[in-house]
Amino acid sequence: SKVFQGMMQANRSEIDSADSFIRLWVHENLRVFSDRLVDDDDREWFKDLLGKKLQSLFECDWKALFPENGGKSTMFNHLMQDPDNSEYKEVLDEAKFKAWVEEKLEEFNYEPGFIAMNLVFFRDALEHISRISRVLNMPRGNAL
Repeated sequence: SKVFQGMMQANRSEIDSADSFIRLWVHENLRVFSDRLVDDDDREWFKDLLGKKLQSLFECDWKALFPENGGKSTMFNHLMQDPDNSEYKEVLDEAKFKAWVEEKLEEFNYEPGFIAMNLVFFRDALEHISRISRVLNMPRGNAL
């Protein structure tokens, strides 16, 4: 049910094709199940299982669904929008998302009374930020 609860966060107008719906389904399965796994072998096993399910349920291939980023799945988050109207959207341009996060870090660093942080945002860091955003926007969400 957490998979579907996460999928229901997406706006209907943003999921405009079967591929975008399947990418959202894969993303939510990774967040609900794979994020709880502690071993790389287990995460790889789960990714293989999802790949088999993509074939059997949707007649779709992982590499065809995620051709960019060397077959890595895309991110969905509530960020990069107006806070009053934040929609759960797929991050289509990772460079733009990275620039947005760096801009927010720069704004934080200029706030008086805070110690400036010099952070490097690589893909894994951006994925963690997206995960945290998802958890905070879920009803009774937690990161345990």
